[in-house]
Amino acid sequence: MAALQVWVNQLKVPRNDRFPVAFLRMVTRYAAQEGGCPGPAEISLTLTDDPSIHQLNRDYRGMDAPTDVLAFSQECSPGPTRVLGDVIVSLETARRQAAHQGCTLRREVAWLISHGVLHLLGYDHRDNTELTTMRERERAVLERLALGPLP
Repeated sequence: MAALQVWVNQLKVPRNDRFPVAFLRMVTRYAAQEGGCPGPAEISLTLTDDPSIHQLNRDYRGMDAPTDVLAFSQECSPGPTRVLGDVIVSLETARRQAAHQGCTLRREVAWLISHGVLHLLGYDHRDNTELTTMRERERAVLERLALGPLP
């Protein structure tokens, strides 16, 4: 895959809770590779809090609740670099889900990033066939990162 530029924003995350940018970019790049992303391309990745993702979920999806991950495609760039879009992850929701599933926060965040990136690349989970394909790609990313299996 040609170069993938990953823009990372963690401004709404307390400094002590921030993830290493290199790790976040690596997860994003692995997910893009698993999803068959032709490059060069750009993705914006934001780790945020529940109130911020709640507002986005309400404003853009009509769902008045926080969620774990949102993906907003911008697949309309005419230039040599495709701007794929934005992936937004709620670190607060990810923390709750990791505790509930008995996995690390790092694994949960990696899975959510992978899920969002795959959505940007056209993957979905409207039926069992699509879900199986998406889960296979997500598992491959987690295996590559040695972060453990999906539940």
